[in-house]
Amino acid sequence: MLRKFLIILLPLMLVFACKEIDKEAPTINIKLNEQNVEVINISVGQDLPVLLAQAFDSEGNDISSSIIKSGNIDLSVAGEYQLSYTVKDSRGKESKKVIKIVISSDTLAPVAGGGGLLSVKNLTETGFELNWEKATDLVTKQPLLEYFVYSIDANHALVEVSTKWDRDISFYNIENLVPKSHSEILKFTVAVRDASGNVAFYEEKELTSLADTTPPVASNLDIIFEQAQRTVSFSVVEASDNVSPSSELKYFISYVEDSGDLISDYESLSASDFIVKYRIRNVGSVSTAIFGKDFFLPTIDYYVFAFVQDEAGNFLSYNYFNLPELIDGVSPVVGGRGVLSFTDQGELNPLFRTKLS
Repeated sequence: MLRKFLIILLPLMLVFACKEIDKEAPTINIKLNEQNVEVINISVGQDLPVLLAQAFDSEGNDISSSIIKSGNIDLSVAGEYQLSYTVKDSRGKESKKVIKIVISSDTLAPVAGGGGLLSVKNLTETGFELNWEKATDLVTKQPLLEYFVYSIDANHALVEVSTKWDRDISFYNIENLVPKSHSEILKFTVAVRDASGNVAFYEEKELTSLADTTPPVASNLDIIFEQAQRTVSFSVVEASDNVSPSSELKYFISYVEDSGDLISDYESLSASDFIVKYRIRNVGSVSTAIFGKDFFLPTIDYYVFAFVQDEAGNFLSYNYFNLPELIDGVSPVVGGRGVLSFTDQGELNPLFRTKLS
């Protein structure tokens, strides 16, 4: 009888003993925002949230400082990972808690800042500054977002302007635009991408370029006179232009009889108005005008003017010459400018080339 009783009692004692052992093992709690968690869900590139690990022995003593955490997580690769928290109490009793970390692929694009609007500053004939507010992203930190600038052609295709993706910028200098003889509509946009490659675009920015307002240039502004047997020629140094090819530049060279308003008109009128008013000859793309040698009258002062015009209508004015009548065979210098010499019959003296100061 006693034997049967022991056979029945022994398993019960083992069960109660095991329960007592389990009861004495330390307890571990892993908390996020003061809530116990067993699974954490984040996206690729996102930081792992700060978890609070707490452990207490069977007597309620805080043994959190004895917790050992283990496990490797690659925040840049989607997948499931585990973090293990292990603790032992002063009696060597051990407990373990495993947290599952689920990293999902980031599929959400950044959000363009400022409602996606672009603005333009410092517009010139050859460039401008494109500005925007920085974007934000749910996963990628703002300083790690990258930007790329595009222009949009007539077929609505994107044309690369940037040479590379740049991080953490809010403006881009558009340079080396080729100015045109007329204004034109230009379109630009900016792309922003996160660490997972998700891309968003700012709204298209449309602007009107500045027409070419830069006149031609010449290495100097001399008017050169040369006398042949029966003619005299006026020539100028060939000009160049930032837009128009040399073959498309137009030259205007002629002499004008002196009048009371001549010089004041030259100083006050636009080149185009002056040319029209005083009928300055258009000599086309050849920078030489030729006149018969008997066209001068010895009692009249003459001025020679020269201009060059580009395709946009911008003028370069060469220095002008005052050609006074001969006084006692001496050619005076007027206003510090070079003067052409005449005989008292209105003929030119021998070959003469003058250079303006």
